[in-house]
Amino acid sequence: MKTKHIYIPVLFLAMCVSCTAPFQVTTTIAEDGTATREIYASGHDLFPFVSTAGWEITQEDTVYVYYANEKNGLMHKASGNFSSVEDMASGTQVRPALAPLFNPQEHFRKQFRWFYTWYTYEATFPEIREKGEIPISSYLNENEIKIWLQGDESFYQGMNGVEINHVLQEIEGKFFRWVNRNLLEVCLDIIQPYTRSVPVLADQMNQLDHEEFFNWIFKTYLQEQKIIDDKDLFSTQIVCDLLDLYFSVSGFSELYTNHKADIGNEEEVKLDALVEVFSFVLKFDVQLPGKIKYANTPYTEGNKAIWKIDAYRLLADNYQITVQSREPNLLAFTITILILLAAIVTIVRFRR
Repeated sequence: MKTKHIYIPVLFLAMCVSCTAPFQVTTTIAEDGTATREIYASGHDLFPFVSTAGWEITQEDTVYVYYANEKNGLMHKASGNFSSVEDMASGTQVRPALAPLFNPQEHFRKQFRWFYTWYTYEATFPEIREKGEIPISSYLNENEIKIWLQGDESFYQGMNGVEINHVLQEIEGKFFRWVNRNLLEVCLDIIQPYTRSVPVLADQMNQLDHEEFFNWIFKTYLQEQKIIDDKDLFSTQIVCDLLDLYFSVSGFSELYTNHKADIGNEEEVKLDALVEVFSFVLKFDVQLPGKIKYANTPYTEGNKAIWKIDAYRLLADNYQITVQSREPNLLAFTITILILLAAIVTIVRFRR
């Protein structure tokens, strides 16, 4: 049998780096709780809506989005006005796969505290549920998940660059073993039904220990980063070639050739469902009345807080953002000063 060299890189996540669709989502909340949301995209066909009812789609002069030295030209805008933040959340209907990014649970509170009025906006972006059969906790511990996917500033305290780099490389290796393991499961699930017409292959698939098979792939091929026929993706075709090598047969490759169109269509559907949400990256801005006093992001501009939202942050847990601002109540200050002046005048007159 001809020896084939295999290279299996990052799962669908790496596939998305070159085809990222950047968005800017700007939310402005007024003192009375009414809200305006503007979503900017590079093309009108990229908006994630199931229905555009309540949204006005226009073409604007190019809007350049800056975030962490990234620059993108966004020329199309969808804008909507809502009676409340909760109404805005319920009025945003997007494709189910994109709901974690574009339809978070949002809340707004206004609290009067005499001298100041406080405004609080909170949003929870839900964890992505459809991310593979193997849980990420099988490869990374809780602290590693937090550091790699959502960021943890406390992790860097007391460490120099060399130490940080070493830890991150170790976490990266575990993370990409996890994503490749899940892609393998997808490919095996697609292949298995087609083996029923070939009893020998069906028996081998039923006896296959998936974890042992993956560890064999990793040890034999991934660490050496060898390449099969110049392909650069972990696909059903490559998995069939791997199964041939693992069992020292040629039937799986022949099976793929015989059912190439059907297997390819099924693979495209399943992988597209996984890939789509990872191709969207949001610069998420929230503007409140008054001056920002707290936000769980280092990026603020005046009364605006800015976050970067992507699917990586939602892989293992919900992602919560919070911003709080306050505005002075001039009437309260005026009344207080008048009361103090009146009290002072009364005391002075009394003493006379």
